Amino acid sequence: MRVPEVGELIDRYRLDRLLGEGGMGVVFKATHVALGRPVALKFLRSPKGLDEDGERDLLARLLTEGRILSQLNHPGLARVTDVVAHDGLAALVMDYYDAPTLEQVLAARETPFTLDEIRDVALPLLDALDYAHSRGVIHRDLKPANVLIQRRADGRVEPVILDFGIAKLNNPEEFQDARRTAMAMRLGTLGYMSPEQVRRQPVDARADVFAAGAILYEMAALRPAFDGSSEYEIMERIVSGEFEELPPVPGDTSGVLAKALLLALAPDPHDRLPSAAALADALRAPAAAGAGPPPSRRPDEPSLELALVDARLIPAPAKARSTRWFLWLLLLIGAVGAWVTYNKVSQQLAAQAAANAERAADDAEAALRRHKTDADVNSDPAYLDAARQAAEAALAAHATPRLAGLHALLLVQAQRWHYAGQYFDEGPWPEADRVTLEALKSGETPEALLARALLTSNACTMLPEDDARQAGLCAEAEEQYRAVNRVFRLDTRGWLRMEAWWTEVMFYNRLASARTDAGDTLGARRHAETGLKVCQMGIHDWDEGPVNNVELGQECLAAASIAQDFPAYFTWADRRIRHDLKTGAIRDATLKEIYRFGHRECSDLKLDKDKVSGVLSPRPDPNKTKQVFCSALGYYSLGCVLEGRRMTTQGTFRDPTLPWLGLATAAELHNNRPSCPYVAR
Repeated sequence: MRVPEVGELIDRYRLDRLLGEGGMGVVFKATHVALGRPVALKFLRSPKGLDEDGERDLLARLLTEGRILSQLNHPGLARVTDVVAHDGLAALVMDYYDAPTLEQVLAARETPFTLDEIRDVALPLLDALDYAHSRGVIHRDLKPANVLIQRRADGRVEPVILDFGIAKLNNPEEFQDARRTAMAMRLGTLGYMSPEQVRRQPVDARADVFAAGAILYEMAALRPAFDGSSEYEIMERIVSGEFEELPPVPGDTSGVLAKALLLALAPDPHDRLPSAAALADALRAPAAAGAGPPPSRRPDEPSLELALVDARLIPAPAKARSTRWFLWLLLLIGAVGAWVTYNKVSQQLAAQAAANAERAADDAEAALRRHKTDADVNSDPAYLDAARQAAEAALAAHATPRLAGLHALLLVQAQRWHYAGQYFDEGPWPEADRVTLEALKSGETPEALLARALLTSNACTMLPEDDARQAGLCAEAEEQYRAVNRVFRLDTRGWLRMEAWWTEVMFYNRLASARTDAGDTLGARRHAETGLKVCQMGIHDWDEGPVNNVELGQECLAAASIAQDFPAYFTWADRRIRHDLKTGAIRDATLKEIYRFGHRECSDLKLDKDKVSGVLSPRPDPNKTKQVFCSALGYYSLGCVLEGRRMTTQGTFRDPTLPWLGLATAAELHNNRPSCPYVAR
């Protein structure tokens, strides 16, 4: 039997792409040409050695089973909507699902599933299996690759079982037909086959129970229940029932899963749980056994059972007594029913709200990421505010720690606290203060910590020293950034770590500038050195955020200058230069920073276009030795060693108090390249 090709028209279905193939079948995503609806088409692959009569029988079997499977109607079963036969091919037409398989979920999983997570998947899956079994249909190839994991709108897991294409109708007469002996081969996937399948014996619903048990074991242990170095070894372990003891399952204090799996994976089908429903009941056992204590009542209030007993002891007319208790019973049943309904509806509404909040948080994080990685969006002041408003609306509907933290960070960034001017803005302060504090109370998420650190650090550096709030905010800012460093070292989002690193270095640079203004040179250097430690963390995230890496490079260059850490200055200057060269030539703005950041008195250092290279070059005032020093530092940073030496010699004679020797020594150790490699001469 041939295999169809992509683009081929099978009846009224166009094959779009191959979804997967195995030993027994080939599955394509297809489109119903008339309706434009996506579907999945499953073609059965012929076993090797099957003659023409066998192939015709196989096609007839597929069509017969397809018609019966199309009668199955359960949300946990992939629905068969049509059966087509065309040009010697036959296929089952099934609903198409855009969801990962359990096999893909397991591959991406790093920690074993908890008991509650296993139940979330297992109970609806077993319900679907039990439904199919009750109608005489057995899967025979149940495995993680044949289970889709989709989530409903309320966040609940809804597994869908695929590929009943090799399902066996529960008909014992099948094995009495000699022609079908060739098709009674060992069907299924090794590792999830029951011992009956391995031995090529007739199977019933207990084969699917065995496969379900193997799946649940793999979810709990993140390894197959039956594994080995060869197929023979795996089959031997399946037949003997040999598998490693299940490791402790989070949330399963009574070992209910291990007990259930011992019964589900019994090698003898007579010792195995008889049905999928029985396995589901075994998984529910702890919930029933571990029910909480009865509702509390007053010491003088008898329990319902005691009240019923006491009522029988109270002398009363039989008719009045029975009527009275019948009415009470009706009221009790009605109250319990109303409470159960209310509780169920409340849980569904809460789950829906939680799912909506999680989607809103995903949207907020995506907006924040784009703002930090897309230069065009970064320059649009309305972009962040729109994202903040959306997050705020979602937060009002259902508050979660993650959403609260993202909203706080969007608010602080939209109000531009990290870019604010030199004056403290009392207008937006109360809202930003309240929102960031509430986000932290909700949960110390990375976003909440960073939002509060940004707000307090910039308030600290903007407020005058005589403001009563200033000292407390400065202390809080340092504490918040220490927490940020602890958390962000483990955060996988490099673009967000970049935001944390450069804003913290900026904070310490502002503190250093304040100490310089106060004449405290040592204090300024201590703050700058703290900032450089952050730069060492941030250098590993360079280029993670194309917008933020420029900011980090600028702040680290300034910190190295204040700390007089010349090797660090050369390192960050080189980073800035290489960043520019990726997109063409070195930008004038970069050269201005490199030449003028050497000392705060170099802001008026004149830079002219070199006539030969077209690159900015310094023209220091000979009477301002700080400008000569900055020129030497800039030349050395660009690899212009000869020019740097000339400036160093000139400046040493004019002002020996500047660290010329330290600069020259660091430069000679750092530069082992030809003179001015970035300047054409």
